[in-house]
Amino acid sequence: MAVSETQPETHSPKHHSKIPPPTDGQRKASDFRPDIQGLRALAVSLVLLFHLWPNRLGGGYIGVDIFFVISGFLITSHLVAHPPRNARGLAEFWGRRIRRLLPASLLVLFSTIVVSRLIAPETQWANTARDVRAATLYALNWRLAGNSVDYLASENASSPVQHFWSLSVEEQFYLIWPILILGLMLWALRSQRDQLRTAFAGLAVVVAASLAYSIYETAYDPPLAYFVTPTRIWELGIGGILAVSLARRTRDKRGFMADSAPA
Repeated sequence: MAVSETQPETHSPKHHSKIPPPTDGQRKASDFRPDIQGLRALAVSLVLLFHLWPNRLGGGYIGVDIFFVISGFLITSHLVAHPPRNARGLAEFWGRRIRRLLPASLLVLFSTIVVSRLIAPETQWANTARDVRAATLYALNWRLAGNSVDYLASENASSPVQHFWSLSVEEQFYLIWPILILGLMLWALRSQRDQLRTAFAGLAVVVAASLAYSIYETAYDPPLAYFVTPTRIWELGIGGILAVSLARRTRDKRGFMADSAPA
C-alpha cells in the first residue's frame, strides 16, 4: 500500500520519537577523554614519585592540585550538561557517587583495620579506628587538620589512611557543588538571565573567595590550610570555570553555525 503523501512515514514525529537513547556503554565510550586520562596519570605519578623520593621531587604533591582541577572540570561538565532540576535529581547524583566510590573505599578501610590489628602496636589501634571512621564518613581531612598533621613530612605519616584526606575533600565538594550549580541555574532562569554566564560569574566569586582564604590561612596555619575544604574549593572551582567556559564556547559555536547555515 502507498504511504499518504501528506504524512510521509519517514518524517513522522512519532517515528523519530522511537529512536532509543544512547545506552550507558555508548555514553561512557563517547565521554572518554584521552587528554583527561593522561592528566590523571600525570597527577598520580607525581604524587607517587613524591612519596617514593621526597628529596628528589619535593614538589610532586602538586599532583593533588592537578587532580582537584580535573575533578572540578568533570563534575561541572556533567552538571551543566545534565543539571539536577529538583531534590530528586540531587539525590540521584549523590547516589551515583556513593555507588561508584563507597564499595572500594570500604574494602580498603576494612583491610586497613585488619592489617593494623595484625602488625601495628596495640597502642595505635584506637587511633587507627578513629581515622578509619573519619575516612568512612569522608571527614578525614578535618580530623588531620585538627591534629595539625604535616602532610609534607611524607616519611612519617601519622595515619595508615592519611591519603584518604583528598577523597574526603572531593566528596564534600560533590555534596555542595550540585546545590550551588542548581541554585545558580534556577536564579538565572527566574531572573531571565543567561544560565551559563550566571554560572560562570557565580563560580568565579566562589573561586576568588576560596583563593583569598587559602592565601590567608597558608600564611598563619599551613597544616590547616593544606587539609581543610574551604582552602581547596578554588582548585576544584577552577576546573568548574573551565567546564562552564567550554560549554559556553560550544553553545555559541553551534548557534553561529546554525545562523550561518543556508535556508
